[in-house]
Amino acid sequence: MTTRTAQVGTFSRRVLAVAAVAAITMSLALTMRVALANDLHQADDTPISWDDADFQGDAGECEDAGLEPGEVLWHFVHTKTDSGDLPSELTAEFADAGVKTADGFVNGNSIVMYNIITGEDSLLSASDDIENDGLLNLSHICSNPAEQSVEESVEESVSESVEESVEESVAESGEQSVEAGTGTPEESAPDGALSLNGVGPLPTIAFSLILLASLGALAYANVKSVRS
Repeated sequence: MTTRTAQVGTFSRRVLAVAAVAAITMSLALTMRVALANDLHQADDTPISWDDADFQGDAGECEDAGLEPGEVLWHFVHTKTDSGDLPSELTAEFADAGVKTADGFVNGNSIVMYNIITGEDSLLSASDDIENDGLLNLSHICSNPAEQSVEESVEESVSESVEESVEESVAESGEQSVEAGTGTPEESAPDGALSLNGVGPLPTIAFSLILLASLGALAYANVKSVRS
C-alpha cells in the first residue's frame, strides 16, 4: 500500500511539472509574439483625424485614390520590409468605423504597404503582424469631401442673397440720408410732412423691412419645395 501510494504521488508530481513547463512555454511564446508585433509608430499622435494637416497626401499621392464623395484613404507603410515579408495583415481601430483589417502589398521592390478606406473618421490605433525592427507608419491620408446637399446649397444661396440685399438697402439709405442733409437749406416743413425734394429715411427703412420679409418668405418656400 505504501509503495503504491508513493508511485502515485511521484506520477502526479511529474504530470504537474510537465503541465507547468508547457504553460510557461506557451506564455513566453505569446509574450514574444506580442513584443515582436509592430504597433503604429505615431501612437503618441493618436487620435489622428481624417483632416489632420500633418498627414494630408499631396496631389501625386492621391490622384489615383479613386475615392467616392465622403471616403477617406489611410495609407500605411512598414519600413525595412519587402515582398519576402508577405503575407501580412494590418489591424486598425477607428472612432466610428471600429476595427478594420487590410492585407499587405508591395509595388515592385517596394516596402510593405496597407490601404484602408473609411468615412470621415479618426484613427485610434494600428499594428501589423510583421516581426522586425522596422517602423509601421501612417504615411498619408487622402480624402474626397462629401458633396453638399441640394437643400444646403439652396439655403446658402438664399441666405447670401438676403444678406446682400439688406446690405445694399442700408447703404442706399445711408447715401440718401447724406444727400438729403447737404445742399441749400430749404424752408422748414411741418413735423410729420414729407419733403417735396426727396424721400425721407422712414419709407426707405420700411421698404428694406418689406424686402427682407419677402426674401425670407421666398427662402422658406424654396426650402419647403426642395424637401417636398
